[in-house]
Amino acid sequence: MTPRRPFLSMVIFLSLGILVGKYTNFSFYVLSSLCLVGFFLSYIFLKKTKVSLIFIFISLFLVGATLVQNTKSVGLDDISNVVRFYRKTPVTVEGIVVSDIQEKYFHATKKYSFEFVIKRIKSPWGWKKKSGKVLVHVFGERDIHYGDDLKIEGKIYPAFNFKTDNRFSYKEYLLRKGVRAILSVKKALPVEIIGRNQGNPLKALSLRLKKKLSRILEQSFTPNQSGIMRAILLGERQNIPAHIRTLFIQTGTAHILAISGLHIGIVAFLIFLMLKVVPLKRKWRYILTVAFLMFYCFLIGSRPSVVRATIMASVFLFSFVSEKEADPLNALCLAGFVILLINPLYLFGAGFQLSFVSVFSILCLYPVFSKNPWMIEKLNKRKTLKVFVESLLVSLVVWIGVLGLIGYYFEIVTPITILANFFVIPCISVVIALGLSLMFSGVLAPGLSVFFAYCIKVVLNAMVAGIYIMAQIPGAYFEHFSFSFSAVVVYYVVFFGFCFFRILRENKDLS
Repeated sequence: MTPRRPFLSMVIFLSLGILVGKYTNFSFYVLSSLCLVGFFLSYIFLKKTKVSLIFIFISLFLVGATLVQNTKSVGLDDISNVVRFYRKTPVTVEGIVVSDIQEKYFHATKKYSFEFVIKRIKSPWGWKKKSGKVLVHVFGERDIHYGDDLKIEGKIYPAFNFKTDNRFSYKEYLLRKGVRAILSVKKALPVEIIGRNQGNPLKALSLRLKKKLSRILEQSFTPNQSGIMRAILLGERQNIPAHIRTLFIQTGTAHILAISGLHIGIVAFLIFLMLKVVPLKRKWRYILTVAFLMFYCFLIGSRPSVVRATIMASVFLFSFVSEKEADPLNALCLAGFVILLINPLYLFGAGFQLSFVSVFSILCLYPVFSKNPWMIEKLNKRKTLKVFVESLLVSLVVWIGVLGLIGYYFEIVTPITILANFFVIPCISVVIALGLSLMFSGVLAPGLSVFFAYCIKVVLNAMVAGIYIMAQIPGAYFEHFSFSFSAVVVYYVVFFGFCFFRILRENKDLS
């Protein structure tokens, strides 16, 4: 643990503890007791810095293992304990809708999906108090909203995996959300609304605003364009057309369809720009920008990539307030540390891994190329070429960083990514800026939204056309290029080994 980057060591030991805790079984109470002992000993030996640090590292390791053990244990009244008794007959339950309602069409029938916290279940011996969260699929036209208190009847079964391979586990995906069972409600089965507005008032308000913004996008674009824009601006990825999603995957640019650091950076810049017209001191503009970013993060669902980008942006903005330079790598590790404390199972999600490895690659590998004396000498003489080469270098180091994960999870290798990102990122930056302006004007000045929508259509269509052309280039991508788990482990041992060697050498040079 270094003074400049304390969170680097902290997140490493926390992650190691989470890994060990995932694949072992220890008593939660024993682990939590050992955590307290470890922190107490680190305090006792505070004057002996090295000894104190050792106990802190051990304690953080134990914290990671403890957090995972906590996710494995459920209460005696959890709904997952009784699912096996209701496999053959429908079950009636009462509870609260605790998520946004996802609407889709399934074989020409409307399908509503949402997360549902159980309050009680109807058994042969009467109503019994239960707890736990289930994923509910309701078929047919219904009037369901976040915060509704419902009594529903359907078929309940444990979460399952669609595929037999170990690359993506739907069961693990649901478990990261705290969901251990699925309830399917057929069109003919009843859904009784017992009460309304039982959820968090702030979340209810944000969901209503999100729906309003989503309707503005739907009304301004064609269904295909609307699906892309809603993914880019609001995180609603379920409406992206399959053929367009495939194009982005083939060119390695699917990351722009998920809200991440690029999106948050543009949002922060636009917010700060708008606040310049307000007669406020500079530090208050930074503080208000952070507040707006946090609200935007909450509005679009607080996914790990969004939380990571929001924390990093907030650290940088507050560094201007405190007039102290922020270290990017330490900010990234702080974001990872916070996210894993909230939910340690995110460590095993592909989205979390891709998000952090891509940023880590930029911070650790980009300086290797950009600070090369030959590169500095040649490019400083040609400013236009410098921008082009630096953009390609960023794309290259990100591709190197995520190569193993993309090959493992999606069984595809996309060399065209290096060139495609150079084209796509400027386009998506313009689309995000115009899209935010469209939504803002759609709420306050609807007349202006027509102009922004027209500009977006031009840029969006050009971007998709460019992606399509790149996907047709021979050797642009190689499908069914599967990486084994052992190959991925070796790849990242070498990758992180090189990165940490650079970090240690940099720390030595600074000391």
